[in-house]
Amino acid sequence: MGLGSDFQDLLEGGVDVESHEGIFPQLHHKYCIIDHSNLDSDPLVITGSHNWSASAETVNDENTVIIHDANIANQFYQEWYKRWSELTIGVEEVENQWDVRFYPNPASDVVNLYVNNTGKF
Repeated sequence: MGLGSDFQDLLEGGVDVESHEGIFPQLHHKYCIIDHSNLDSDPLVITGSHNWSASAETVNDENTVIIHDANIANQFYQEWYKRWSELTIGVEEVENQWDVRFYPNPASDVVNLYVNNTGKF
C-alpha cells in the first residue's frame, strides 16, 4: 500500500468501510472502529489527530491513540452510526416508519430491544 488513502485497498480486502464522497456535509471524524460487536475478538478504536492522509504520514506531527475496550468501541460505533444515518438514510423517513428503542446503553448483561412498525410510510 502507498501513502495516503487506503480506502480502495481496504475495500478490496473485504473490510467494511464507508465512503462519504459526494455526501454533504462530509463527516470529518478521525477514528476507526474495529470489531465493535465481536466481543470474542479485541474490539478497539483508533483515533487521534492523524487523518490517514499522505501529509499526516510524511509531513505533519500527528498522534495516534489505540483504545482496547469493547464499551468504548460500542459507544464510538453508535455515535458514528447515528451521524452516518443522518447523512445517508434521512432520519425523518426512519422515524416515521419505525419506533426502535435499545436500552440500557451501555449495557452489561441484559439489553432490551423494542421495535414497532408504525405503518407511516
